[in-house]
Amino acid sequence: MSEENHKKIVAFVNEELARGEHRTLTSLELVSAPPNSRGSSLQTWDRASDPEAFGGQAQIEGLASKILEIAEGFARDLGGVQRFELKTTQHMGGKRKMSFRVEDDLDVGGGDEVAITDAPNAQGLTAQLMRHLEVKERVMLQMLQASLGTMSRTISDLSAENHKLRSERVAHFSELEANRSLQAQRDLELLERDALVRRKDQLFGEITKLLPVVASRFATGGGDAPAVAESAALRALLGQFGSSLTDEQKTKIATMLTPAQGMMLMEAFRVAEQTNDKQTS
Repeated sequence: MSEENHKKIVAFVNEELARGEHRTLTSLELVSAPPNSRGSSLQTWDRASDPEAFGGQAQIEGLASKILEIAEGFARDLGGVQRFELKTTQHMGGKRKMSFRVEDDLDVGGGDEVAITDAPNAQGLTAQLMRHLEVKERVMLQMLQASLGTMSRTISDLSAENHKLRSERVAHFSELEANRSLQAQRDLELLERDALVRRKDQLFGEITKLLPVVASRFATGGGDAPAVAESAALRALLGQFGSSLTDEQKTKIATMLTPAQGMMLMEAFRVAEQTNDKQTS
């Protein structure tokens, strides 16, 4: 392997990778480029599908070795000096290329260096064509294996990511259902609490309307027996009602009465409680 060609390829690839965002390298193609003849593509490396090949300096040097290996194999099959080109495609469609030569020298007999060539006749041309086809077939096989390896890794990564996303989706739906259940329970509790508050407010409203009447009849009770009995029943009922009220409820009722009504109510509660205590004792 030519050290000079290796350094030349590494420098070229590094230069292309170091270009600006819109001119950076996206693909690299190795092409046989014989003089005065149309060349053929030997292998292409796509940066998007095979990013590992361009990952760092060690990977780039390995890529240069791979390029020279393919070129030397091609030259060995065809014999003689072969010319090759490295072509790059840039992000915005621009193209650049560099050329290099590979010579196939083999030791024969006493050590004289002889370049293998074919006679310029039908048999020689057929032999060259067969070697050329063999090289293309080998290169295509290498490209196919590289592509399949990349596809296999991509499929494996996508499968793992899909499994992760499905697990996260299931967990998300489970959490969503749990939150919906909690929200429904909270809404029901709020509705029940609002209904209870409305009932209490309605009851307090009705009571406050009757309190002045009850207090008046309680205060003026006395006289005939039916009135006395009715007054005693009212005292007992009013005493029980006053004992059942909490401080918060009493405060709320007081805010709905005038000061005079509030004093009458408190006095009625006090007298009713004293009467109930005397009857109990």
